[in-house]
Amino acid sequence: MVQDKWFQRFIKTTKGAKTSKINQTNLQHNRAINFPSINISEINELSWHVISESDPTVEYTVTQIHTQCINCSIVCKWCKICNDAFLCTCTDATIKGSVCKHIHAIILKTRVPNKEQPLKTKESNVDVKSFLDLSAQKFKKSGTKHHITDQLSIISKLVTSTTVNNITLGEIENTLNKVITKLKNEMPKLKMVKYEPTNKKT
Repeated sequence: MVQDKWFQRFIKTTKGAKTSKINQTNLQHNRAINFPSINISEINELSWHVISESDPTVEYTVTQIHTQCINCSIVCKWCKICNDAFLCTCTDATIKGSVCKHIHAIILKTRVPNKEQPLKTKESNVDVKSFLDLSAQKFKKSGTKHHITDQLSIISKLVTSTTVNNITLGEIENTLNKVITKLKNEMPKLKMVKYEPTNKKT
């Protein structure tokens, strides 16, 4: 009896969280309707630069990682895009995990097709190495801890949500190992302190 009540409560909580994300996705769609097209520039057929509407000095990167999605429960009711089809480097996408207004703007302004399309290769549609190179360029521009944290979140999502061959994974791992080593070298060296008994006679 107690277990049944707990399960029902869990289902109710899960449904509530899902509904909240769907509402947030639809809200972001409405915000994107008047987003200026001039703020969007194409990098390639699957990536775009988007300049922030509120701060022209801030630039985000939107990348399409899937052209079709299976069994996704969070979908915009107007443009029919799902929560996992695109990535954006803004906070709404990387931290909150929602389909941000920048992604909606890409679909609305550039008319990105959302119908099922054949995959170009057996590998992922997104070129992970190119995406990492693009991220590295952003590091040089910003250099802030916040942006680096956002980029790491994107890398994590890319690696777990796309099919990547072992060679590419090895290259990514080597690059990350170099970054980790560099960060370790930047850490201040701890001085060894010799402790002596307080009751030692001098």
